Amino acid sequence: PLLVLISPYAPHVAEQLYACVEFGKYIQPDELPNDYKGISEVAFPKFDESYLVESSKNYPISFNGKMRFTM
Repeated sequence: PLLVLISPYAPHVAEQLYACVEFGKYIQPDELPNDYKGISEVAFPKFDESYLVESSKNYPISFNGKMRFTM
């Protein structure tokens, strides 16, 4: 999903990284199969409001690498 989200802003980088993820290795553009569907044809992530519900409200506060209290 992250590559799909950055593809409008950096399409060349997103396309190359998507090809690497799909094939599991670095691949040159001329080595892509003819039936390869690029990142522009992948579905954009759907908005799901359930991910916005906060299940916990305890936030640790630390100073100098030591947790002092929670809020």
